[in-house]
Amino acid sequence: AVGEWILKWGQNKVIIIGMKKILSSLLLLIFPLFVFTPSVYAAARIYPDSVSKYNFKRLGEKIILLLNFSPSAKVKYMQKLIEERLLELEYITETKNIAHIEKTSQRYETTAGELTELIIIKSLRRDAGRVRDKFDKHTEILKFLRSQFKQDTAEWRFVQNDINSLKIYSDQLSSF
Repeated sequence: AVGEWILKWGQNKVIIIGMKKILSSLLLLIFPLFVFTPSVYAAARIYPDSVSKYNFKRLGEKIILLLNFSPSAKVKYMQKLIEERLLELEYITETKNIAHIEKTSQRYETTAGELTELIIIKSLRRDAGRVRDKFDKHTEILKFLRSQFKQDTAEWRFVQNDINSLKIYSDQLSSF
């Protein structure tokens, strides 16, 4: 009986050590998020053409989104993200960095779609009007960005796709 208890204690010790390692790893991943808050990113913007820094920034955004438990907090944070995605698209357009315009455009569209979906699924009607207004303002900016490219180019079509998507998302928010 003592031998069984020692064996079980040894197995539990291994489990506890494993859990400590996992917890330590998670803390190492989450700690920088508290040090490098979004306000730090605003001071020194990180754009999609700084690939490794940008990927770390996006990981931080995803973790912060997961840590926002209430639907209204998620909507508020996603509204900040949609503004950030627009700034990134503006930057990529201004610098004519066409190597990054497709993914940047897709990220913008995806963020707008996820925001719309969250509002509809969680029935956050009071947020729908504000987000629709934001989409209307963004549409005007996107039309300007689109005008920076020739109509027969892929870049023009990427931005046009964002405009089309915002129209669809606005309609969805209006009709729910």
